[in-house]
Amino acid sequence: MGSMGSPLLSVVADVLRIAEESEDPRLVSQEVLDSLWRSIPAEGAVFFLPDEMSTWETERRLSPVILRNLEEKYNQDYQRCYWKLDPLQLGRRGVDELTVRRPVQAVDYKLIESSRYYKEFLEPQGIHYKLVVNLTHGRRLMGRIVLTRPKKSRSFADGEVTTARRLSPYLSHALAHSELRRLIRLKDTILQFVESWSDIGILLVDPSLRVIHRNAKATKTLRRLCGPACNNDEHEAYSRLLQDCREMAASPATGPHHKTAPPRRRIILDTEHHRYLVKSQMVTLATLQGELPFFVVSIEEMAPQPLDFNQLIEAFQLSRRELEVAIHVYKGMKNAEIAEKLFISEVTVKKHLQNIYSKVGVKSRTALIHSMLTK
Repeated sequence: MGSMGSPLLSVVADVLRIAEESEDPRLVSQEVLDSLWRSIPAEGAVFFLPDEMSTWETERRLSPVILRNLEEKYNQDYQRCYWKLDPLQLGRRGVDELTVRRPVQAVDYKLIESSRYYKEFLEPQGIHYKLVVNLTHGRRLMGRIVLTRPKKSRSFADGEVTTARRLSPYLSHALAHSELRRLIRLKDTILQFVESWSDIGILLVDPSLRVIHRNAKATKTLRRLCGPACNNDEHEAYSRLLQDCREMAASPATGPHHKTAPPRRRIILDTEHHRYLVKSQMVTLATLQGELPFFVVSIEEMAPQPLDFNQLIEAFQLSRRELEVAIHVYKGMKNAEIAEKLFISEVTVKKHLQNIYSKVGVKSRTALIHSMLTK
């Protein structure tokens, strides 16, 4: 590319500063055009923007969006019909791949001067010589600048072409950086909107089980899982929500490097016996440093459903009396209240509870209720 003198360095610094500071994409485009305009003398200039995301493999129509010393009629007429007659638009891909070019070298100007395009469009506006600068970033065409001079002037010199070639990568970078900032802001806005309206809690968890993001619904669910007794300590709630992630991370068969590990599901309860379906899945995110594995945990509150007494009897082999005791436990009644309700002693209630715990495989009322709701 060659060394760049102080004036060009100043131009580059200005355009990169605008791209970093400005929230207005049109202002960045204007600065890109003016940077070239100040560096290479010309009578007129046009900044073209691709109508769609463009690559060299797919030719797209380019629309003039910023003009210098050219009438707005240029813009209107060009977009209406003359773009179809422009030899640069109809040129082969091999010509378009040049970052900087002088059309006088690429096409037969004697033929152009006798064409309708020249006589009706270029000549009335004093356009004869052009310097075309394609601003590319990777395989993407970010924009195109055309500097113009009249026929009475001179063609663009080799030194001016060299200047354009030295500047074009920095101008392209400024446009790409501005676009990236807009996309990031747009994605942040969309993400905030989706999160605020989502009925499903989402946790993003890295392979060391550190929660790197949670949405508003997940925060609300965590508080309900904690309950008033935990004094806002979320450790226990996280421990329950991340149980499947912990097991997948520890297992050689489903560790962080296994992209196809199937998702796991479980049902958990909060302190008010609301049920939540927790789905844990391992995914990978492509980054510049390679693929980054992490877990996505979705938490969806399930609709209340009545207890299926026959299913409880069949699942846990409970007697009718044991089922009655279990139902009263589910309703939050204490042993004395159950004894009074069933006309039995508290000792008998305790014996029934011991039998129930043994059959269900639990050791507490909370665990019993959880088993009844998740069976």
